Amino acid sequence: MSQAIQLDDYIDETSVSSYPLRTASQKPGGGGGVMDDVLKRLCAVESSVAELRVQVSGVAATMATKDGLNEVKVQGSGIIAMIPGFATKADLNELKAQVSSITAMIPSFATKADLNELKAQVGSVVAMIPSFATKADLYAMETKIIK
Repeated sequence: MSQAIQLDDYIDETSVSSYPLRTASQKPGGGGGVMDDVLKRLCAVESSVAELRVQVSGVAATMATKDGLNEVKVQGSGIIAMIPGFATKADLNELKAQVSSITAMIPSFATKADLNELKAQVGSVVAMIPSFATKADLYAMETKIIK
């Protein structure tokens, strides 16, 4: 419907009193006179109707049906039902703040290298434990000193 259908300019001479009616005697060449004019206009109307049919069928092909609209309504209501579970901007900002605080703590976390170093130190302490004195050894030493 991007084009407008234009018909030849036509003046309805029957309603305008200042124009005389055309008759066969007024047309040179003895053609059909008013009848030729009417047939010409009728032909223009028929071609315009044919163009309109093509345009309307093009528009009708792109129009949605009631079933199509109902399908969209069902999909829309499904989306609306999911909306309460969606995160809001406030939820995302809260999550960003939590992630930022976790990120700030990361430097204080132990790394694998730190843990391996600690394991080595604990291992060396465990290796020295057998040479440490026990409570029994201390009591025995105390008894010897007292005697």
